[in-house]
Amino acid sequence: MIDHRLGFGLLFFAGGLLGVAGGIEQRRKKQQLLRRAVRVKARVVSVRTESSNDDGGIDFHYPTIEFRVGGKAVRTEVIVGRSRGEEVMAGYEVTAYYDPLAPSRAVLAPGDWPGGGCVTLLGFASALLGGMLLWDSLFQK
Repeated sequence: MIDHRLGFGLLFFAGGLLGVAGGIEQRRKKQQLLRRAVRVKARVVSVRTESSNDDGGIDFHYPTIEFRVGGKAVRTEVIVGRSRGEEVMAGYEVTAYYDPLAPSRAVLAPGDWPGGGCVTLLGFASALLGGMLLWDSLFQK
């Protein structure tokens, strides 16, 4: 009969390693994106607001910005919202960063692009837990 610690250990360890590998790959992609990102002046055209809950919790403001790339106007909503709406009111001029391979992917700060840090950390914790379960299952009889 298989010990449940062995099964769960394998599951957590394998899932954790996949999470770590995925997080590292996402981090690598973010670094490449940061190297090629283009800084541009943009105008806030409109702002979409989302509340974190119905009781008036934290509001996140997602500005739609417009800027020019090669003479063509690009209008896009930024990837990451802001909790302070006064930073991104319609009509404001802001500095934005866009991906030249996909100009509709834009952020207001270079650090706003997803980087995989949380996935890597959770994957590491899962792999560690799985490793402990495997160790306990295989060597603590």
